[in-house]
Order: sequence, then structure tokens, then C-alpha cells
Amino acid sequence: MRSIRAGNIAVLAGWLAVVAFLVSQHVMWRDEVRALTLAIAGDDVVAMLRRLHGEGHPALWYLLLRAAHGVIGMAALPAVALAVGVAAAALLALTSNIRWWVLALILFGQMFLYEYTVMARNYGLSMLLLFGLALVVRRNPASLWIGVLLFLLVNVNVHSVVIAAAFLLFLLIELFRPVPVARAAGVRPEVRNWLINTIVAAAGVACCVATIFPTFNDAAAHSGIPAIGRLAGAVILPQPFFPELFPAFLDAVPPRVLKLLGSMLLFLGTLGLVRSLVAWIASLAALVGLTLLFAIVYGGFYRHEALFLATLIALYWIAADPRFRWAYPARLDRVVERVRPVGIAAVLLLFALQLPPAFDRIRSAVAGLPESRSASLGAYVAAHPEYRQSWMVAAPDALVEALPYYLANPTYLLHLQRADSFIVYTRHARLDVRLATLLDTARDLQRRSGHPTLILLGMKLTPATVGAFHEAYVWQLSVPPGDAQQFLSATRFLGHFRPARSDEEFDLYEVR
Repeated sequence: MRSIRAGNIAVLAGWLAVVAFLVSQHVMWRDEVRALTLAIAGDDVVAMLRRLHGEGHPALWYLLLRAAHGVIGMAALPAVALAVGVAAAALLALTSNIRWWVLALILFGQMFLYEYTVMARNYGLSMLLLFGLALVVRRNPASLWIGVLLFLLVNVNVHSVVIAAAFLLFLLIELFRPVPVARAAGVRPEVRNWLINTIVAAAGVACCVATIFPTFNDAAAHSGIPAIGRLAGAVILPQPFFPELFPAFLDAVPPRVLKLLGSMLLFLGTLGLVRSLVAWIASLAALVGLTLLFAIVYGGFYRHEALFLATLIALYWIAADPRFRWAYPARLDRVVERVRPVGIAAVLLLFALQLPPAFDRIRSAVAGLPESRSASLGAYVAAHPEYRQSWMVAAPDALVEALPYYLANPTYLLHLQRADSFIVYTRHARLDVRLATLLDTARDLQRRSGHPTLILLGMKLTPATVGAFHEAYVWQLSVPPGDAQQFLSATRFLGHFRPARSDEEFDLYEVR
């Protein structure tokens, strides 16, 4: 045990050093700043919750950001994310019996090294609460703290509602284990506590639903429910709904082969839990539930998909306790002992596949390639006093969402036709904006303010540029013949703010 702890502490220390470097190089991008913008909106928490209503995320992350912002200001965004990620890593390293090399495999993967620690989003908080659940369930599967943790979990993001349901299923099946000692008549304490925990979790789901619906980001949702046949196919072959768990070098594999092998790996990754039947069932429920969520509501990015990995860690952690070992018949037990190593090998491979993207993040940080060029623009404006009161207008609009973290300039949203940095992705906006309209708007802002107007243009514009360019969901920018030449003649090019890891790169223009 001491050697395990010493190895884990060494891995944790090395991980912390790398994370500290990545945090120091990280540039906030729009989704991170968008959450902080909402969190500090309004004069009080009630006003903030009113502004949050309909955004698509429940309130817990925003409440944490608001509380931290009241103490440390804008530093709350990276600080809360880092604190959450470090707490989760410390829980796993210091309170589980995980081997040091497995811990290294997990911590130095994309999920832990960057996405849930450096990236300031709410998904790392789901992971921390899942690990807290694992710890509590191992100590007492009937603890009423489980209900509290589930209440918090379902108020982090919608995906965690699916995972919470899988944990309740786990605890429900556990109730059907044979009771070794005869009990008095009446409701068993374990059953009573499960019911209480379920009611508390259901109350949490009600809070989540009340916060996120009806959504004002109606352009972001799928337009309809897929056919039953397609949903059945998704459940059988889920890999296409978890594409970012499979790194870019696998793009060389034929898509049908990757779909089959990737889906097999996802299912086999749960098989290592088969010694604990309930944990195995819960993992399958989480996999199927998340797949259906991605298929029906909206597709996932890595931050969403990796919640399945966090769920697997928590369930493997619980299943390692001999108390959760299921008593199989002798013949079936021999089969279980043969297939379990296959599952363990599969889940280790699944986590090994998260290493290349993490190393790519480190390479980008060393090379100075940021997530967004918003910080570069902030530095540019700080060095040019004549632009410190300039209006910022962009195509696409999303380029301005991260700017408030780095500068105080006013921003204007073309599709929504209002001064703001917070975008409502709705079908009721101006769906198609011409480049000439962008130019006219910038001129009008300059005339009214008396200060230069700066334009952030995501596309690389030439005099010959013509076409319709997708911006977000159902929004687009149109450049008919003549618009590009007119734009270039009416503006002064200030510089390239490229490249970036995300699409938050642009060319900067000043209206003449």
C-alpha cells in the first residue's frame, strides 16, 4: 500500500507540473467566457438565474463561478476549473488503490490533463462529483449523502442526468442481493434510503429541467427525433457518437471498420466490470443513455463524450471493492474469469487512446499556439490607445464572445442586431448577413461613437471572394460579387491574428 501511494503521489506531482504549465499558456475561448458572462450577470443570484434560464445548462457551475468571482474577480474562471480538476485527481490518486501506471495513463490523457482541468467548463465538476459518489458508495451504498451528490451532479449538465440514472440503477439492483441475516418485517433501511436518494435526485432533475427549458438557443437543437431503426443502430454501433474519443491518426482506418472496431472497444471497455454485475449493467446503461442523448438531442464534443470515461473510472473504482462482487453459478463464474481480462485490456486501450491528443496539447502550448486569439487582440488594443474605446464587430459573431475577458471594448452582434457579447443562437435572428451589411454596421457604429471601429473577420478575404459561408448552426455570411472589393477598399488591414487551435482566429480591419 505504501509503495502504491508513493507511486501515485509521484505521478500526481508530475501531472500537476504539466497542468500548471498548460494553465499558464491557456487562452480563454468563447464557451468558457460565455459561462462567466452569465455567472456575473444581474445584481444578485436571482437575477443571474433569470438570465441563465434557457441557456441549456443547469446552475451549479454558474453559482460556483459567481461565488469565486466575488472573491478573486476574473481569475475565478481558471481557478475554479483548476481546483475542481486537482481535487478529482487527488481523490483518485490518494483514496483509491489504483496502480501508479494506470493512474498515469488516466491523468496524462486528454480528459484529465486538459479538458477537465485546464479548460474552464462545467464537465470537470461532473467528474469530481462522480468520484465523490464512488468514494461514498464504497463506504456505504445506503448513505443519504448519495442523494445529495446526485442532486448536485444532475445540476452540472444534462449529460449527468443520464449518468445519475445509471448510478440509481446500480444501487437499485444492489438491493436485490440476498440478505445474509433475517430482518424484521417492514421496509429495509437500505430500501428506504434508496427511495429517499431517488427522490432527492429527482428533485435535482426537476431543478435542472426548470433551468434549461425552454431553451432560447433553438438553432442548436436537432430538428427532429431520428427513426427508431437509426436509434437502434446507434445503440448497437455507438462509435460515431463518440468520435473524439478516437484520436486523429485513426482517420486512416476505413470509416466502417473504425465504426465496428470502435464500438466493440466501447462495449468491451465495460466488460472488465463483469465481476460486479451491477456495475457492468450501470456502465452499459450510461453508454446507451449517452449515445441516445447524442443521437436525439445534440451531438457531443470531446468534453461531452469523455463523461463516459469518467463514469467508467468511478464504476471500476467501486467494483474493485470485494463487497460488490456478484456470486455467479460455478460454470458462469469460469466464463466471467476468462472474459474479464479482455474487458480490462479494452478499457486500458481506451484510455491509452487519450494520450496522443494530450501530447498534442502540450506541443501546442510549447509552440505558443493558443486556443483563441482573443488574448492577442487584447494585447494589441492595450498597445494602441487609439483603439481602447473602439467598437468590435465580427463575422462570425462568435469571435466577440471571448473578448470581454481580455478587453473592455463594446461589442456588437450582427445576427442579433444589438450591442452585446452574449449570443443567443436562435432561428429568430437575422440568419443571413451580407458582408456589405457588416461594413455598413461598422460605419454606423464609428459615426455614432466617434471612435474607430474594428472588424474581426474569420475568413481570409480576397477581392475575388464570393459565396455563402457557414457561421453557426443556421447562420451564414453571404459575399455576393463586388462585396469583397468594396470591403477591402473601405477598410485598413491591421494584421493577421492566426493561427489558433480553435476557429477563434481572424484578420483585423479598421474602418477608414
